[in-house]
Amino acid sequence: MPRVRIKDNWKAVLTEANKRVEEKLELSALLVERAAKEFCPVRTGTARRSITSNWYGGPGSRTVGWSANKKKGIKAGKTTISAPVKKKAIIGSNIEYFRYIELGTRFMSASAPLRRALEASWGRIKKIFGARR
Repeated sequence: MPRVRIKDNWKAVLTEANKRVEEKLELSALLVERAAKEFCPVRTGTARRSITSNWYGGPGSRTVGWSANKKKGIKAGKTTISAPVKKKAIIGSNIEYFRYIELGTRFMSASAPLRRALEASWGRIKKIFGARR
């Protein structure tokens, strides 16, 4: 029986997949940030300038356990992958009164630039991530 060697490329595949997800997440966050700045009302421009985006997350870990089957001479492996850290993007403002711009008050109606930006960008975000529906 000829020996067959199997090369395990899980690290390269996981690294490449994480890199692509992070690129898509960054692109989506910047897309929503740009749209939010367009929707933000301007009096002095401070609120518009304060809108920023950040994206976070890291890869999970993978462990492989091997056992030998003496009858057939084949090594069988059991793979477990721990849950990865969820990748996320946060788009917002650090200005104290921005919540009033987003949600409104009893004296002022909400202009909701963040919500409107996400709704306007949703179709493009789905295309970026390759969603079919």
